[in-house]
Amino acid sequence: MTLGEKLYTLRTKQNMTQEQLAEKLQVSRQSISQWESDATRPDLEKLKFLAEFYQVSLDQLLDENMDIFAEESSDLTQNDDCPPNNQNGTNTSTDFAFTNGSHDATDHDHSTASGVSPETIEKITSEILKKNHKTWKRTTIGFGTACLALTVALIVVTVTFSTKLNALSTQIAQSSAPVYINNDSDYTTERDTYFQSYNATADSVTEDGKNLHVKFTAVLKNYQDNTTLTMQLQNNSDQNNIPVTFTCEDGTYTGFADLPISADTYTTTACIDTNGSKQTVDMNDEYSSFSVLSLADWQPSLQADGNSYDKLNRRNDGHFGLSSNNVNCRFFISGVTLEVLANDTKVYSYTLDEDDMSLLSEDGTTLYIPYSFTVPKDNTAEDYTVRLHWYNSTLKQYITYEVSGVGVNYFNVSNADVITSILFNADLDSDDAAPVKVTFSSTEP
Repeated sequence: MTLGEKLYTLRTKQNMTQEQLAEKLQVSRQSISQWESDATRPDLEKLKFLAEFYQVSLDQLLDENMDIFAEESSDLTQNDDCPPNNQNGTNTSTDFAFTNGSHDATDHDHSTASGVSPETIEKITSEILKKNHKTWKRTTIGFGTACLALTVALIVVTVTFSTKLNALSTQIAQSSAPVYINNDSDYTTERDTYFQSYNATADSVTEDGKNLHVKFTAVLKNYQDNTTLTMQLQNNSDQNNIPVTFTCEDGTYTGFADLPISADTYTTTACIDTNGSKQTVDMNDEYSSFSVLSLADWQPSLQADGNSYDKLNRRNDGHFGLSSNNVNCRFFISGVTLEVLANDTKVYSYTLDEDDMSLLSEDGTTLYIPYSFTVPKDNTAEDYTVRLHWYNSTLKQYITYEVSGVGVNYFNVSNADVITSILFNADLDSDDAAPVKVTFSSTEP
């Protein structure tokens, strides 16, 4: 029974999900899945924690020749069988002795009355006692022999598995695989276990303006001169893979990849290889995937708050809250315009000036933009479209974020003063952002 099969069975017997166990171990759910599928093996500290958590020994976890669940059942059967057999044997002998004794006492009265001599009664009684003594002795010897045999067997098993465990521990200690043990259990991602640092930066834009040349740098917490590092970027939209090969200089690994300028996100997996001993590592952050726009754009977030709605005049009043995840946005973002459309008819427009851009360049600042617009009575729009577009001088592209229907149809709802809606988040892959359409153009839309 493999280690992965044991870990899976032990977890399911505890009625735990992979997410719940991952939270206790402070690792990702993918790590638990990889352990249980035997794709990777937990480090020694995690093995100790799992053994203690499931109340089994390291021997039972690591020895693939041991079926710990069958052994439990067998041991329980043996322990349950021994005492009743001995008790039955003992009780039978005891009951037999006392029954005969009682019977003899009765016979003694009758024999005496019938003229049987006391010497005859004493002889019969002595023979019965000797017979019972032999039965007791045989039972005791048999029980003692069984216990001795069981003790010897347990000692042999313990010595055998201790030897195997020591050999396995030595093998793990001598392995050249780059495994780092974090005794603090203070990390939040699997990447933090193996990487001292990891960074992706926008290096340049390709000549055709369609791809971003991305530079990846990494420092491993444990590596050797012959340790190699590779990475796969899997596009979450079309599942295509983009490989990244790293070169190492003075302990720093560097790699490059050309990624299409788009709103696509990527699942990133690294492979650390030392003499054929490989370790796969999930490189994604806990709540988001890797994206090109996070490297070369300002990552805007937009929230709308409705203050009032005049149903008779179809008038909306409130304010937008605009913020940026990149405080350097004023240096490469320009022409930022916020619009509201009803059936493709523009009913509101606001263009950010230099003071607005300066405010957005302050870390953690939200720019509040008041809005007030009236929808013509002949306009049959049931919901609205909110559009934010700008020019990115780094990417040499006009970029437009657009959201409609979900999250913005409250403009024509009464009592709008209690309505707040996140139209889109800086992380377009986030669950709390409405579906956003992102378009790119080399000319102004």
